[in-house]
Amino acid sequence: MTNTESQKISVVLFLKRKPGTTKEEFAAHYNEVHAKMAQGCFGHLYDSYTRNLVRSSGEHASTSDTNASVGDDPYDAITVITFRDREALAGMQRLVQEPDQLAAFLDDEDKFLDRSSKMAFMCDQYVSEPVSG
Repeated sequence: MTNTESQKISVVLFLKRKPGTTKEEFAAHYNEVHAKMAQGCFGHLYDSYTRNLVRSSGEHASTSDTNASVGDDPYDAITVITFRDREALAGMQRLVQEPDQLAAFLDDEDKFLDRSSKMAFMCDQYVSEPVSG
């Protein structure tokens, strides 16, 4: 990739449900309320908005993982929002800081998220094509 090419950027969020909220309640609110709210406000700026809901702790990707713990998972969702470029990300950041938008999102997060455990990372995106054969 040259310096003149547009670099897609992703925001990766690690989210935990608030205490007293079941995984099912978390998933329902996240998918049916919060995600739709975000899509309505910022959807024109994303390339994609993917919510990966963590399965129960007993269903690990690798059954040979000796570090797999039994019990509560550290996160309930790993969300990836991909923007076409840094300008689109900056546009979303400006919109979310508008007082009415910020208040609406914080109020909604209080309904289902443990905000104190939320982690976010900005990542440059590199995509490998599948190998055929």
